[in-house]
Amino acid sequence: MSLLGFYQKVESVTADITLNIETTIASVPAAENAVNTITLPAAGRRVGKEIYVFNQSLFAQKVAGASGDSVFGQSLVLPNQFIRYDSDGSDWYCLNPPGMQAVINVSLSAANIIAMNATPISLIPAQGAGRVVLVQSYTIQIVRTATAFTGGGAVEVRYTNGSGAKAGADISSSFVTGAEGTAYVSIAGVVTELKPVVNAAIVITNATAGFAAGTGTAKVRLQCTFADFN
Repeated sequence: MSLLGFYQKVESVTADITLNIETTIASVPAAENAVNTITLPAAGRRVGKEIYVFNQSLFAQKVAGASGDSVFGQSLVLPNQFIRYDSDGSDWYCLNPPGMQAVINVSLSAANIIAMNATPISLIPAQGAGRVVLVQSYTIQIVRTATAFTGGGAVEVRYTNGSGAKAGADISSSFVTGAEGTAYVSIAGVVTELKPVVNAAIVITNATAGFAAGTGTAKVRLQCTFADFN
């Protein structure tokens, strides 16, 4: 692959992998559904040749040095971020440490909204042992149509499932069942202390009662951090 006139070798990461010595770009596809360890080739063989790791998936990806090397800075590349590494001939160095906060966008169909009482919708998958997702805030856009949603209970963002620990304050059911048009709501966390759950998904649900009938759609935008205790 040629980018700006320079030869590029792109590696698609779909499992644990040690990058080829010629790799300059490692890309994790959006459809990837696992946490991978991306091991950089030996630093001594890559002086002056940077490596970019792009993470398009919903999982934080671990980047490690080759045997005997070390990686300076963050070891996780968060969803929707990229990071650049360079070598001094002995070790790898992180030239642009990734931000600690990730922004995740998830679209909800009418079927999702109606079903999320019985089947909570996953917004962020579980990240693996020793890792916790901390939701800082979330904003929801709903587009209501002429066929209004009816019934329902408070909308909630929780860990694991519909009965898991809350990751944010409740949203009134009237936000979903209101008049035709587009509306927004934003939650900046919970009022009481947050009890994060390790290796747990973040889901959206309305645990007390299901919605019915509507044909509208929604989009959820979460701002969150990933804590790794490994």
